[in-house]
Order: sequence, then C-alpha cells, then structure tokens
Amino acid sequence: FDIPGGRMGAKFKPASHTFGFEQWADSEVLWAANGGWVFDIPGDARENAGNGKVALLVELTVRDNADRDPPQVESEVSAAGWARVEWPLNNFQKLSLQVRENEKVSSEEFEAAGSCFRLDLYPRGYRVAAGDGEYVSVYLHTTPFQDQLGHRLKRRFRVGLLRANPLASSEYLALNQDPSERAFFPPHAEVVAVLGPAPDPALPPARSAGVQGWVPLSFFTQGQPGPKGTIPKGGTAPKPDALKREFVAGKFEKGGVVTLLVDILVSDQEEGTVA
Repeated sequence: FDIPGGRMGAKFKPASHTFGFEQWADSEVLWAANGGWVFDIPGDARENAGNGKVALLVELTVRDNADRDPPQVESEVSAAGWARVEWPLNNFQKLSLQVRENEKVSSEEFEAAGSCFRLDLYPRGYRVAAGDGEYVSVYLHTTPFQDQLGHRLKRRFRVGLLRANPLASSEYLALNQDPSERAFFPPHAEVVAVLGPAPDPALPPARSAGVQGWVPLSFFTQGQPGPKGTIPKGGTAPKPDALKREFVAGKFEKGGVVTLLVDILVSDQEEGTVA
C-alpha cells in the first residue's frame, strides 16, 4: 500500500546524505487495531495495539551517475544561429532498464544561448498514453539560478541524436535525409516555448518544455524506419544491421553510448507577445 506523498527522489552527496519524511503517516491510523497494519498484538487485545508490530517496506531505485558525462556545449554557434549541446549517455541499455516509466535522469547544469539549463531524460517516457508503445521523452529545464533572474525567455530548440555510425550518402538519399548532417532530428522534435515567470503572478512559472514522444525506445535496437515509397535515383536502401548501429557507439547490449543533441536558437528575452 502506497501512503500518499510517500515517494521522493533525492541526490545523495557527502554534505546531504539523509532524506526522509517529517510527516509520513498518521500514527493513530497506522496503529489502529482495526486498520490492518498492526500484527503480533499482545493477547490480541485492541488496547494493546500500540505494543504490536508494523512492517515497513522501502523500495529503492538506485541510479549511479558515476559513468554519466556532463553535457558539452560547442564553442561556436552555427551559421543558422543554433547553439549545440551534446550529452553522451554511457550504457544506455542499463539506464533504460534501471529507470521506470515516468522517472527521469537529469544532466548537470550548463549554459547555452545566454541562459542556464539542465536536461531531463525519461528513458521509458513521461505520461505516454497507454497503447502508444515505449517512447523516450526529453525536456529542457531552467535552473534555480535562471529562475531567480526573473527573465521571460522565448526559446526555440530541437532534440536529436548523434549519428555515431553514419550511413552511406546513398542510403541517406533513400531516406530523404541530408548526409552532411551529423545529427538526426525527428520531424516533431522542434519546440517553441516561453520559460520563466507567468504574466499573471497568480499562475506558476513555466520551467520546462520538451518532447513527450521523442523517439521510440526501439530506435536503439532496431534503428530508424527504412525508406518509404519509391527510392530516388542514386539512393540505396539501408541494410537493417546498419540502421541498428547508426545511433549507438559500440554495442547497445554491451554498454553502448547514445549521445543526445540539443540545438538552442540564440535569441533575446521575450519583450512582448503578438496574438
């Protein structure tokens, strides 16, 4: 039985090594003789319920960040105005098995496009509708420092994958994709959002935005879908084995690395909104 509010997530550090709940459960309800939680009551007498026993069940989901690299921000902005961030995820298969649905792993904070952010990754999806399959979700999140500045930031960003093992140019021609681009961006992976305080002080601030159904988890074991329709002249259909290797450095089942890419368009803070 889950007690309401009885779940928490915490990052343990040498200076912060203890976490818990100050008001975990109502003691009168917990120790009630007819509540169903107390056993081994002396004499089976209701008045002795306080001397009985209650068994606590603690479930831990442990994730070790030791093998996770911090995001790297490229020093130069692209000609189109994109600031690129690369976040390598070592042993992505292990990560996808450790983390449950609606649970996330967060990157270290970084500065890009003049603002401070972190990335939240949900390897098994965040609030993905039942029946839609297993999808990975990714969100760009502001940091406490950025929140304190009180700026409203209009940001356009896109989330993609590094092509760790690029296909041949003719294969990308068959997929109608640019062979010179070292990143793959799904068609729906671009987001425009205003982050920061809401115009109405009574409303909560907007601290994150992202892509709920970014890519299927099967992308890392089967690859992206093959060509659809007629293949253009000069194009060749990619082999299944090549598609499986495209986004994973090494073997997926043996600690392969998946690198998440985020391009953030450099822009100023929001000055107004046009309806």
